[in-house]
Amino acid sequence: MFTYLNGAYIEKDSAFICVDDRGFRFGDGLFETVAILGGTPHLLDAHLARLHEGMSALRFPKLDAPYHTIIDELITRNHVVDGVARIIITRGSGSIGYLPTSTTPTCYIEAHPQAIALAAANPPPPIHIRPSIYARIGSDCLPSFAKMTNAMNLILARMEAEDYGVADTLLCTSEGIIAETSSGNLLWRQGDRYFTPCTSTGCVSGTMRQHLMRQLPIIPIRAPLIRLEHADAVVMTNALNGVIPITRCGDAYHFPYSSAWAKELWEYARTQSAII
Repeated sequence: MFTYLNGAYIEKDSAFICVDDRGFRFGDGLFETVAILGGTPHLLDAHLARLHEGMSALRFPKLDAPYHTIIDELITRNHVVDGVARIIITRGSGSIGYLPTSTTPTCYIEAHPQAIALAAANPPPPIHIRPSIYARIGSDCLPSFAKMTNAMNLILARMEAEDYGVADTLLCTSEGIIAETSSGNLLWRQGDRYFTPCTSTGCVSGTMRQHLMRQLPIIPIRAPLIRLEHADAVVMTNALNGVIPITRCGDAYHFPYSSAWAKELWEYARTQSAII
């Protein structure tokens, strides 16, 4: 399996980074996870736009890598039809304590075959979630719109879900405002109106969320958890799974029409560009 590391295509087992790399030491990095459908990266431009915005926000050294070309080459070399591409950028090696002194980022890219839900004809089966004991780190603390490799907040929330035997947990802000799950963004329907948490809650600016918002009148809001009491359908969105129906959140909230709504959204999720 070929990968790309700092300008070279090499076998994955031969790809190594320095132990001084700040991505290893401090989680000082960004990543993007891209679905590959029929040999084509899905919504790659949106992923790259977020990556570049994140690099700017984290004050990374400039890196002009030909991402499209690299991913296309890896898809060809690794014979990927449906699968996953990942881009990982760290600040590179060089530190005085937490202060970075590196001027050359580390760039690692992979693309490999993998069964992904977005490649299927229908959405994944419905899931149950529960409110998390962990609060989402706010956008006033970090540029949370970006996909940062330091994801301990979300890792702990996902482990919590495993402990309770549910598919995921729902994180709110410290004020109790809905933010996101540990694995994706949240959308809900109330009658004929669609809602999603705004990015000021600390939720990641998900590429699938953005994609659906360009096609449907989805309203970004700040809403307390009790607002879900009035939702008739709730879904989670992310790059690889598209749209996942959520039929229950804890014991208090039930959403009877989530599966039907997810099926309505599926065509929008799988298209590369806006339908309407």
